[in-house]
Amino acid sequence: MKLIFRAGTTVYINSTGIPITCQCLSKSEFKKLKKSNPSEKDVLIAMGFDLADDVLATEVKEDDRFIFNKDGSVYRKGINLSIPKSLLNEFLKADDKRFKALDKFWMWSVTMVDPECSEDLFEFLQKNELQITNTGMFVGYRNVDLHTEGNKKLHDFIVKSQVTVKHKFKKSTNNYHIGYIKNKLTLVANHSKDTLTTHLGTVKECYKNLSTLTETVYTDGHSGTFRIKIGEEVRIDRFLCDDNKKSCHSRGLHIGSLDFVKKGYFGQHAIACLINPRDVVAVPTDGVKFRCCAYFPFGLVEYNEQSRIKPLDSNLFEDEYTEISIDGLNNELKTLKLKEYTIHTLKVNDVGNMFEEYTVEMQKIIDDKIVQV
Repeated sequence: MKLIFRAGTTVYINSTGIPITCQCLSKSEFKKLKKSNPSEKDVLIAMGFDLADDVLATEVKEDDRFIFNKDGSVYRKGINLSIPKSLLNEFLKADDKRFKALDKFWMWSVTMVDPECSEDLFEFLQKNELQITNTGMFVGYRNVDLHTEGNKKLHDFIVKSQVTVKHKFKKSTNNYHIGYIKNKLTLVANHSKDTLTTHLGTVKECYKNLSTLTETVYTDGHSGTFRIKIGEEVRIDRFLCDDNKKSCHSRGLHIGSLDFVKKGYFGQHAIACLINPRDVVAVPTDGVKFRCCAYFPFGLVEYNEQSRIKPLDSNLFEDEYTEISIDGLNNELKTLKLKEYTIHTLKVNDVGNMFEEYTVEMQKIIDDKIVQV
């Protein structure tokens, strides 16, 4: 096996002598990969290839966390719903932390009312690069308008302080305080809280009581009827939502990707939200937004110097959302009668050596990338 980096191009030559190239790795990434003494699987994944069906089948058979059926369908143990290939790929490439997040995401997804919706959701998230959190929820975005300004300066300061303490400082919000020093809003650590002339509370307390302290309220730009507050769940009855994915602008709470927010639809302010997969109602075919019956707005979305949206790390805010009982979900899955929308199968021939036998599709991709070395 040879691994070469030339003028920004990574060249990999396996035992068959066929060179495979990509330009997706930087020089530092290439050095890190080569230093790790990678297997052929590691190299192909780093170069951006999806694993071939034969390879996936071999991987699954060796992984006791999955069940592989003779028809080529794959199931996570304890969940009687076949796993889509795109999600299976991610499972097998994931480290332990990512695997647990995907596991919980799949557990929530299979409890969705519409099985077709659970089919579409992961591909939507993957396509739009939306984050799946440690508890299996995911982050989405939407625009809102200001309904009641209240003390918006204090409101924004509290929300930004929450991000600063958790993300930048990586500290507990119980150990930092918000207040005024001579009419100036200030964030201080525990040991300096006595310097505050007016003490509003810890960052955690202020965030929890955000709407009471500031009275800042947002609304949707379409109807103007919703009252949206950072740190408080927005929910409507599921039966009020349209589950037809062919209807892009129908009834339901609309959440989208960062690109959807950047287009400025329906509001002057962008907010980041956590969504439980089981609350998703429809994933329309236009690919930029979906409808749900509930979401949790956890932060304001900012733009950086290049006028690009700066996403928030939603894992930092999961403890602010409703308590989630994974044990309760496990018990529910034991009694729930799951209905397959499509039985996903791998197109598997004889599974020999994992990386000696490629599917026709993978071989074509490789052939297209052949260069003279």
